[in-house]
Amino acid sequence: MLRTNFLGIVPVACSLVSLAVVTTPAIAQTTYPFTTSYETNTSDIPTDIPGILKLIFQATSTDAPYGLTNANSLAYAKIDLNTGAGIFGTDPAALGAPNLPKGFFTLQGSGNNKFFGEVSGTSLLDPTTLINTLSGNVTITGGEGIFQGAIGNLTLSATETFSPDFSSSKGQFSVNGSIVTSAPTTVSEPTFGFSLLAFGALGAGYFLKRKLN
Repeated sequence: MLRTNFLGIVPVACSLVSLAVVTTPAIAQTTYPFTTSYETNTSDIPTDIPGILKLIFQATSTDAPYGLTNANSLAYAKIDLNTGAGIFGTDPAALGAPNLPKGFFTLQGSGNNKFFGEVSGTSLLDPTTLINTLSGNVTITGGEGIFQGAIGNLTLSATETFSPDFSSSKGQFSVNGSIVTSAPTTVSEPTFGFSLLAFGALGAGYFLKRKLN
């Protein structure tokens, strides 16, 4: 009788095991919309390479989201003074100057949140007014605080006015886009890995039970 009862318990135990819950790794993504404008102040410094300026850029905003009220950048620009057409960016190699130090672009505030990336774009200078109109992209490559591991793309547009000697410029730039962060997490899922074993044990138990009876 004890053997019969034991055989009846086997499929029940296996069935319970078949309903176990396991956790599997997953990635949780968070998207932060980002749209704001900054007042800019840039020092335009000639480099050893004719036609290429080093841009030391600082900007501030009073209402930037996530507390990112300050922008800092080291970039380069190449402008054809005959046509006014130009290109700019943080990668000097793209401007034909691979030996210059690579630049950077950072948005941050007084807290721990910040993100950084690379900038590239084109510009058009009006030689009469010395107003330079720029458009381009910010490719986000990382961050800190809530932007740890950030990626994304922002569109950039700006208007600045050069000083008569082209040593500095002031203006405004705007960025628009989204910042995406990813963080590891776990998801609980039921697993039915032992379901077939449970059915097999049920059949074997029923067969042996009949034999013993």
